[in-house]
Amino acid sequence: MGYLSQKKQQKRITLFLNAAVLAAFLFVCSAFSGSFEELHRHVVRYFFQYYVLFLLLLAYALFARRFWHASLLLLLIILDFFWISPYANLFFGIDGRGSDTLKVVYQNNVADISRSLDAARRENAEIAALNAPKSQPYIYDENYKLLQTEDSVDKSFIFSILDSEKGGRVRFTPNRVASYLTINKGGKEVLLLNVNFAGLRPSEEEVVYNNLTEFVLAQNIPVIIIGDFGMPGWSDRFRKFLDETGLEVKNRIIMSDGRRLFDPLAVPALNVLGYKAMGVRRIEFLERQKNGWYPVLFKLSL
Repeated sequence: MGYLSQKKQQKRITLFLNAAVLAAFLFVCSAFSGSFEELHRHVVRYFFQYYVLFLLLLAYALFARRFWHASLLLLLIILDFFWISPYANLFFGIDGRGSDTLKVVYQNNVADISRSLDAARRENAEIAALNAPKSQPYIYDENYKLLQTEDSVDKSFIFSILDSEKGGRVRFTPNRVASYLTINKGGKEVLLLNVNFAGLRPSEEEVVYNNLTEFVLAQNIPVIIIGDFGMPGWSDRFRKFLDETGLEVKNRIIMSDGRRLFDPLAVPALNVLGYKAMGVRRIEFLERQKNGWYPVLFKLSL
């Protein structure tokens, strides 16, 4: 490559990195300030994807020996990390300090409850937390018991092979229903709540999360919540919910909503929340078998 060609290439690299650093700075300003509501909402929803992009830009700047650009990108990445890390675990989950374990199979868009229970049975899961796209009747299973306060036909079910004295459903809005039960494992009594807030509209957020906060704070035992929360853990409303309840996100970021095993453009809204001492030891996607979205196996430490 001739001298003039090299000079033009270096100029193009400099212009590209100048634009990248400026875009990264505007991104951080939008995320932190909350100005321009629609832009802020977009940035927050896809914050993790932008974060990974900034890491790639940093690697490129170092490769191109543009250390000034690399320093600025690194500073922005560090600011992003400290903004997001209290409310999400970017690459590694929290194992927890408990010695007792609990296996939970979670699945959305269930087409056949009995098949989902078969999947839970094959994994020796104690809990099956299932959500259907429309109301359907409960199917009796001799191993997995459903403890509900009413007999019906609904969208949310939580089954257990463990003894439970309390369970049922709670409605956060007329269309947003969740199922819950209490279990005793290793002398620890906890309440498990199964939620599915996928597709949550901005107009619903305050009502749903105010009612969810009220429900959690009304319990006198530790609470574990598993499900699709309709937004990432670092979004403004979710951060407020975590601060008010004292719950923590325990899993690493899951780049899937259950429809695909991996989706780089997915909003990471699938989470396990719990009290300080608990954790998530394993996350595994199971076979779908044409029965709704992929079931997810969570192995919890209590």
